[in-house]
Amino acid sequence: MDQGRLEEQGKDAGGVPSVRFAEDGQDLRQGAWMDVPVGWSSGTGPGAATHVTDDGTGHYAITTVGVRARDGHLERFEEVGPRVKLHLGCGAKKLAGYINVDRAGEPDQRVDLERFPWPWMTSVADEVVMVHVLEHLGGDPETFRQIVQELYRVCAPGARVKIVVPHPRHDNFLGDPTHVRPITAQLLSLLDRAQCEAWQAGGYSNTPLAIYWGVDFRTVRHELVPDEPWRTLVEEKRITADEMERAIRERNNVISEIHLELEVRK
Repeated sequence: MDQGRLEEQGKDAGGVPSVRFAEDGQDLRQGAWMDVPVGWSSGTGPGAATHVTDDGTGHYAITTVGVRARDGHLERFEEVGPRVKLHLGCGAKKLAGYINVDRAGEPDQRVDLERFPWPWMTSVADEVVMVHVLEHLGGDPETFRQIVQELYRVCAPGARVKIVVPHPRHDNFLGDPTHVRPITAQLLSLLDRAQCEAWQAGGYSNTPLAIYWGVDFRTVRHELVPDEPWRTLVEEKRITADEMERAIRERNNVISEIHLELEVRK
């Protein structure tokens, strides 16, 4: 599936609806576009065709399917690409090789992540980075739901979502009035479909958000970053794991950041 961001929508000289897409193999930021009508098909080899389709969300895709030789036999294929990496809420810190996104400043693409739908194709992102961003978004549950669903939609199967947030019991979180939602590993576990199904089977009362919202994120990395003096105590082995765990439960300003990595399952 050669995917492109919708640039324009209109009608050709014959009155047929058409859209503009990034050309095959082009980075979505490059501005190389081609005009194609919705429903257009073109043969590209034995049994192969390229189709322009609407995915129902106001986004469009160019899908190439066909037959190719592999290991001495023919196989049917569906091409997916080009893929992108998204750096959401980049601020002034741009990452090379990513589409750097923010709603202000001078990002590669200016987007308000609390307005929907997001302007990217379905299943287009191999990686999404959100560093000190998610705690600023979705102050009300309905907006947060849509953010999670849009994040899931734009991610390709197997994509990784890398998240850094302040710990909710650190002054860095508590002292900023734009921090509207604490983000924890416990919260993100509600977005894991297998975990939600296990809770339901066991009769537990955990809210199965993955099932309600139609998403599936598996946490593959969860790291707590201690603040000083706790970091030095851990590094010099002057505090036991049990003592550290108790301090995290009972005190503020022990952990400064939470680092999480999610795998998208589709």
